Amino acid sequence: MFTNRYHIEVFLNSHRKSNSYLVQFSEEQAVLIDCGNFDKKLLAAALQSKNLSLYAVLLTHEHSDHVVGLEEVLAIYNPKVYCTQICRENIANSKLNYSLYTDSIETFEVHLSSHEQINNEDIIRFGEFELQALATPGHSPASTIFFNDEVCFSGDTLLNESKSPLLFPNSNKSDYAVSVSQIEQKLKKDCLIFPGHGESFTFSQWKYRSTAHV
Repeated sequence: MFTNRYHIEVFLNSHRKSNSYLVQFSEEQAVLIDCGNFDKKLLAAALQSKNLSLYAVLLTHEHSDHVVGLEEVLAIYNPKVYCTQICRENIANSKLNYSLYTDSIETFEVHLSSHEQINNEDIIRFGEFELQALATPGHSPASTIFFNDEVCFSGDTLLNESKSPLLFPNSNKSDYAVSVSQIEQKLKKDCLIFPGHGESFTFSQWKYRSTAHV
């Protein structure tokens, strides 16, 4: 998929049908946003077709369907990992990444030797490609969106084929309502949302805006 400035490739993960996104940010490098269990041969082919290296992985939150493939990608490409401290802590706990509670994948924990820590409202720069991080707890404690004027990678905070799930033990409806209010102040109406599940949509097309504050 092409936006006005970026080439973004979508990988569909079999575990819970989540999305991972490969964003080319220069002639030589790309960044992967979330890392599910899609076929990593597809990632290799996408990188090789343009002679790209994988510079980094950004994590929107700690849930298993968004991080189950991370160790495999780290072993192959050794990219930097950008995430919040709570995300790093929670992916290292099978109870908090929820892999313990599903039969569709093996239980796992990811123990990062290092990471590039993301704090709320940080600006992350990959060459000329800039994203701002915004902490959006609610769906999960570590939930974070990454956005600029044109695009937003929303994890499971903004979905358009269903409401953001808020029934996990550490979900919080009040936090989610606050997060949505903050998002409304940040995103432009024509910002293109790349969600953790489902097809992309503009912020003005978000179906569940009217009920998100309830």
